[in-house]
Amino acid sequence: MPNHAFVNINRISLEFPAGLLNVGEATEKGALRELQEETGYHGCLKRLGSEVFVDPWKSTENTIICTAEVNTEDPKNQTRQLSLDDDELLMPIELALEDLLLQLELLQTEHDFAIESKLYTFALGLQLAKSLNSP
Repeated sequence: MPNHAFVNINRISLEFPAGLLNVGEATEKGALRELQEETGYHGCLKRLGSEVFVDPWKSTENTIICTAEVNTEDPKNQTRQLSLDDDELLMPIELALEDLLLQLELLQTEHDFAIESKLYTFALGLQLAKSLNSP
């Protein structure tokens, strides 16, 4: 997952790879392109989500969350190369799914990182599922 430095919040933000579609670009292709550009990984799309709205009462901003699978043994993924735009400042970091919420909250507390809401909600969902499945 990349982290970005955003001027508007003046903090480093932890978030999933994401971006805008190019004109005429299919969602599936754009999702895999953003994964490669921002993480250096080549993957295959596993699930194309539904369109959801970020803040429907304030704007029409929307997102489609896609799930991709990355084979780290694939030769294309052995030498990862980011393809960033000139105005992008990011560095991918990898966190384990196990205790993701705890890892995010530690980074927030110890380094003052901001956590993007979709990533935090995902980590919270993992934690909830884990607690529901515990004896």
